[in-house]
Amino acid sequence: MKEIEYILKLDHAGGYGAINIYSAQLLIARLFYKDIVFKLEEMLSPEREHYKTFNNLLLARSTRPFSTIKFWAEQCETSLLYKPIFFMVKRSTEFAIWLPKKL
Repeated sequence: MKEIEYILKLDHAGGYGAINIYSAQLLIARLFYKDIVFKLEEMLSPEREHYKTFNNLLLARSTRPFSTIKFWAEQCETSLLYKPIFFMVKRSTEFAIWLPKKL
């Protein structure tokens, strides 16, 4: 595999992962933490654009994504870890919102 194809596949997988992480966080936030929903939606939007960009680049080069990408998505969709993980992520999101105000 050429190095550029590997980088494109890696960036594509990263975008896919980020979309799924933010989507899971939004699910929990809409139920329990309505105050951070807007910020999460704001952070999700560019990730969707990144994913589309790298998906289009892969298609243009006739390169398939990593074969394990669907496996990880299935693991996340069936996981009961969303809520416990979200409580940790909530703190980091709050910090990300707080920090620029202090700089």
